[in-house]
Amino acid sequence: MRQTEHENITTSVYSKNTPDDVLTARIAHLSFIQGVVARMATNSFYLKGWSVAILTGLFTLAVHDADGLFTYLAFLPLIAFWILDAYFLHLEKIYRQLYLKVSTGKISSDHFVMDGRLVEKEVPSVTRLAFSKTMVSFYGSMLLITIGIHSIKHSIFFW
Repeated sequence: MRQTEHENITTSVYSKNTPDDVLTARIAHLSFIQGVVARMATNSFYLKGWSVAILTGLFTLAVHDADGLFTYLAFLPLIAFWILDAYFLHLEKIYRQLYLKVSTGKISSDHFVMDGRLVEKEVPSVTRLAFSKTMVSFYGSMLLITIGIHSIKHSIFFW
């Protein structure tokens, strides 16, 4: 009985249990997970950059706009980027936890599992991460600046 090339590869990956094969599979699995973690961190970095750029643009337009409509619009991308950043941080933490479980052998590398739902309950929720110290320090300061510019533009404070 002749096996197809796909069956040979599948059999060779999953049937060998020598220490070198197990270690090689674990290292490959960990590199896949590390790639996801790196992409989530990069997404978070880009979101912060875009939020600063868009808010700066809206503030510039607000200075030249007579009624200050753009100061109202600045709140929308700020909140949207804050939520998206918390979501990417949540995913990053999920895959960091998956990495830990695979590296310690609690999750096997036999089938290169990339399902974050296996460890999702072990990491903080998106809401909790949105109000973590690092997120609040960045987006909270952006919010305070937005409120300040909005207040100045609309003469809420009479100095």
